[in-house]
Amino acid sequence: MEFPVTLVKLDDVETIEDASKKLFENSNLDARPERVEWPHGETLRKRWQPGSTGESIGVNEIKYTKDVSFKYIYLTAYVERAKNIIKRPDGQWLERTDRLNKVESDVLFFENDSNVYAAIYMNYSKSTIYKINYILKDLFIEQIWGTTSILPTEFHISDSNYYWLLSKFLIGDKIISTSPNMTIDTFTGYSGAAADNAHLMSGEGERISALLGTLAFIFGDDSLKSLRLSIRFDSRENFLFELSQKGNIRLLEYEGSLMYDEIHKEKIILTLILYKNIIPGILENYSIAEDKKEWNSEIKLQFIHSVGDQIITKVKDEMEKTDEMQRKMANQK
Repeated sequence: MEFPVTLVKLDDVETIEDASKKLFENSNLDARPERVEWPHGETLRKRWQPGSTGESIGVNEIKYTKDVSFKYIYLTAYVERAKNIIKRPDGQWLERTDRLNKVESDVLFFENDSNVYAAIYMNYSKSTIYKINYILKDLFIEQIWGTTSILPTEFHISDSNYYWLLSKFLIGDKIISTSPNMTIDTFTGYSGAAADNAHLMSGEGERISALLGTLAFIFGDDSLKSLRLSIRFDSRENFLFELSQKGNIRLLEYEGSLMYDEIHKEKIILTLILYKNIIPGILENYSIAEDKKEWNSEIKLQFIHSVGDQIITKVKDEMEKTDEMQRKMANQK
């Protein structure tokens, strides 16, 4: 299962029950376009709809363990906008579908630390941000919801936090947390500020060029935009996901014991574990490491220097392998 998430915080909503009430009372916000003329009697649809069969606008619960359940609301946001060109050259209306831009996305509402969030299942990029804004402006209307914060700061990952994770994987014990148990199984790529280059790096046996590229990036102490990590959570669940600087994610693969008959239920529980357990766990344990003086700018610099030593060692090893191959080829002539 693969999916992206762009997170939105509902700043003025205190509980998921409050969110449910607002959704129930404002599930249909159909309206006529303001800037262009439109056929008499027609409106643009702007609606919250059940996200799947069996789901409702009300608060639902999903079981995680025997003793732990999570509250959520799972809906589909549907928004229509009028295009600029709505008539044929002869002045007649175009067909309705030809007059519309449409945006549709599943949205998961949940609580965490006395805040309410909406996880919009869309990628956050230059090509899609306008679609997310359609949903925010047409369905999360300020008069109804109050203010909203896209990509809230409490889920942001600092450069230092990224490098702490990398140090855990490259020279540490790979353990992020012991309660709950959370370890880095593999680090499979990064995205930097200068260019987006994914490099495979999952232990011994990787291509030397990919490994050196990753180590060189770290050695340069460059700014990171995202890391692609495989994290084992609670000993049973393995999440391979891309964690971006502003807290948006893309789940790439999941292996574990969580099985549901309905595919959307699996998407719900995996999103909730990522945003209620894994990402907060990374942030909390990074802060603990700073408080205990286990991580600071000096230790980060020591880590970067150790990466430089690794680069020298890897290059020497590779050169020795190449020399050995050349000697063997010469002896075979």
